[in-house]
Amino acid sequence: MFIYYGILIAYRLNIPFHDDYKILHFLMRMSDTATSWEKFQLFIAQHNEHRIAFNRTIQWLVYQWSSPIDFRIYHLIGNTGLILLIAFFIKVFPEHLLSAKYFLPIPFLVFQLQHWENMLWATAVLMNFYILVFSGFAFYFLKTPSKPGFLISLFLANLAFYTQGSGICVLILGLIYLAVEKRKLQCVIWFLTSATAIF
Repeated sequence: MFIYYGILIAYRLNIPFHDDYKILHFLMRMSDTATSWEKFQLFIAQHNEHRIAFNRTIQWLVYQWSSPIDFRIYHLIGNTGLILLIAFFIKVFPEHLLSAKYFLPIPFLVFQLQHWENMLWATAVLMNFYILVFSGFAFYFLKTPSKPGFLISLFLANLAFYTQGSGICVLILGLIYLAVEKRKLQCVIWFLTSATAIF
């Protein structure tokens, strides 16, 4: 983990890469837009096959807090998703196996340099790491039969959908799970919320 973040800090540059230029375009349009409805539409606007409202929210908040824009802040926020992913694995790991010798391979699989392109690409790092966090925790809370667990799961599933295009799978699989478990009211709520997000 220290090697991973050390390399990130050493090699991150305040230079846009590929569709990072669309961050600049989004921020310029947000600054030029007066009405709240138009701003909302900009947040949920299509980005290739994705709706990246989560990314845009982070980008807008960082821009408000730290102008002029600094892509290195996005790199740090995005790569923090891997720490949250480790927290998820700790949460779902069987308690009787949660010891160093069994858990040790997981950080080596998560903090690897094979995904260096994501690591140093502001748009991709926010999408590709946080989709794993949101979808993992969405399924974790969906399994808990409590009402707060369901609501947290529904929120995280929608957040996954608005983080990356593959988040639609979280909505569909969650609906199938609720149908199989015969949680009828929750199934209807999930369906209506998912349908609204998709359409």
